[in-house]
Amino acid sequence: MRLLDEFTDLTDTPATPPGNPIEEALGLLGKPDKLVGALRGTLAKSGESLGIAASVVRNMRIPAQSSPMHAPTSPARRLALVPVDLADIRRIRSRHGGGTTNDVVLAVITGALRRWMADRGTDVAEVPVRALIPVCRRRRNQPRTGNNQLSGYLCGLPIDEPDPGARLKSLRDEMSANKSGGPLRGPGAFPVLAGRLPQLLHHVATPLVSQGAPLLFDTMVTNVPLPRFHAALDGAEVTELFPLAPLAAGHSLSIAVSQFRDTVHIGVQANRAALPDMEKLAEALPEAVAELCDGT
Repeated sequence: MRLLDEFTDLTDTPATPPGNPIEEALGLLGKPDKLVGALRGTLAKSGESLGIAASVVRNMRIPAQSSPMHAPTSPARRLALVPVDLADIRRIRSRHGGGTTNDVVLAVITGALRRWMADRGTDVAEVPVRALIPVCRRRRNQPRTGNNQLSGYLCGLPIDEPDPGARLKSLRDEMSANKSGGPLRGPGAFPVLAGRLPQLLHHVATPLVSQGAPLLFDTMVTNVPLPRFHAALDGAEVTELFPLAPLAAGHSLSIAVSQFRDTVHIGVQANRAALPDMEKLAEALPEAVAELCDGT
């Protein structure tokens, strides 16, 4: 069943059914060359997974008690949907010496968080904000079948920096360093571990990891890539498409971004009980865009 009318440029790709691991293992016993290759791959992944786990532990910290980004979990939600003209994003990139669209959007979000937190009385110099930036590990030429292959980067948002251009440069440098390291290194790669845990351990570890999210990051900022397509609802053309990111346990705010046509759509989801003033953050987003457009 479809909510929207038939897409014009999008086709459904059926997911590949999961294989039977026991049958696959038995099949390798009759193929010594493939068995040796599989064992080497397993050992390499084991070392890689240990490296990720060690990095996660090293980067855990106690969140600042005065941070509005953390609160007891609540089912109540507030949403804000903010469109940003893609032309403004490109203007900012040109004015400030390049970078990616995602770098500029991160700078916009950082500027908005700085303004919003300062207005509510938070000392932005004393309350760091670290964001989880999910990334897809699937290569561009890889078929879109099966489950998502996700990793992530942890990125400190420089809300203590008063200069908008310096904030953008700081974010651009940190994201470049993250990309140079690759999606399988650093504490942000902890989603990779989920697919490598034995099933029994997975059931035990998943609740513990979800409750420990505030020890690693303060909010999630995810960029949802969308292909160019046209869609309609009962004949009416869809002109805006806003994504929403889930709230991790203990978090009060999550942000999702997607580019649809000539607009960058920002969807903000908040814990209603913790952030009754979320509309102030929504108002700060276009102000942060103007600040970067006008800045030098």
